[in-house]
Amino acid sequence: MILLNIVVFLLILILGIVINNIAGKKLGSKDKKTLNQLFFYHTIIALTYYAYTVDKGVDSYTYWTYAKKIKIEKILDIFQFDLGTNTVFLLNYIPSNLLGMSYFQGTLLYSLLGYLGIIFLYLSIKKIVPFSAKIKGIKLFPLLLFLPNFHFWSSGVGKDTIF
Repeated sequence: MILLNIVVFLLILILGIVINNIAGKKLGSKDKKTLNQLFFYHTIIALTYYAYTVDKGVDSYTYWTYAKKIKIEKILDIFQFDLGTNTVFLLNYIPSNLLGMSYFQGTLLYSLLGYLGIIFLYLSIKKIVPFSAKIKGIKLFPLLLFLPNFHFWSSGVGKDTIF
């Protein structure tokens, strides 16, 4: 299992770098550098999220482990076409149950999805906001995108990342 976790971790790193290269094609070198910094920062926060939540009995761990143990018939029974907990169980069913991914691997997968949202936010801000406000000579953009809480909640298994 440890070897598989390492392989998945390396795949997520490679995918993140590829995604950054694709997103950064129309950006300058400074923006590409910022996206790379955001990705590695986000990944570190995701690992922190995993370490914090793995034994705490938090929602994200339950979302993953419940979907891993349940039968598909039960998932379809509890799914009520809402955007809440039942939807997260359904979304987690394939990677956790059918693919047999661990909670660690699921956290990495969700982290990559959360990072995609951060890229879209970054690109939107770049396009919409013509300048960056400064406080004491420090530009607020992209500095605000490095707030740890922002990355913490967008890197875990659950609704915060995907909705």
